[in-house]
Amino acid sequence: MARNDRIARLLQILVELSNTRRGLPLKMLAERGGWRLRSVYRDIEAIEKAGIPIEREDGRYRVMSGWTPPPARRRRGGGTMDRTELIGLDGPGWAVFEVTTASSSYCLGLHPGKRLAVLRGFSGGLGHHIDARDRDPHIDGRSLFEVPPEAWVGGRLEVGTTVTSPVRAVARVARDGTERLARALSRRWGDDGGGG
Repeated sequence: MARNDRIARLLQILVELSNTRRGLPLKMLAERGGWRLRSVYRDIEAIEKAGIPIEREDGRYRVMSGWTPPPARRRRGGGTMDRTELIGLDGPGWAVFEVTTASSSYCLGLHPGKRLAVLRGFSGGLGHHIDARDRDPHIDGRSLFEVPPEAWVGGRLEVGTTVTSPVRAVARVARDGTERLARALSRRWGDDGGGG
């Protein structure tokens, strides 16, 4: 298959999954487009690796409602965390961490009550924005909810289809500290942190 044909298929799938409220079964999507089901599964994985969150419910797939693309910019040092990375993670029940790897800085939100992890940031190694969600996140094969944050250093976070390079540093952000984190990261990466 020509590269342009695959790009066209990826975009078509993205449009279809963005324009459905209830989601679509992938078999139906494959039949509509005349594609192999296996190809559609691979394309969904590629879309997720590109940082576009896909929701799955009762065998139906759709782009997460309310999702909009992040601003297209890259900061010095590979980091991109700003206020947009922290949206929705500072409410009750969330534990928020700044996680740094060799080329990236992420915001990791954990909600033990919901058994949910959200990883956001710019992957310097992959060269694109990450926005991953997972109800079964891991660090080197062990449940992230069972490993204390200080033990994450040296391990690889596994959230959704994202696997980070080894963690170099972890810092917990106080519940009221998300604004301070955004300002501190903005100073570190050399901009105003406005997210736009």
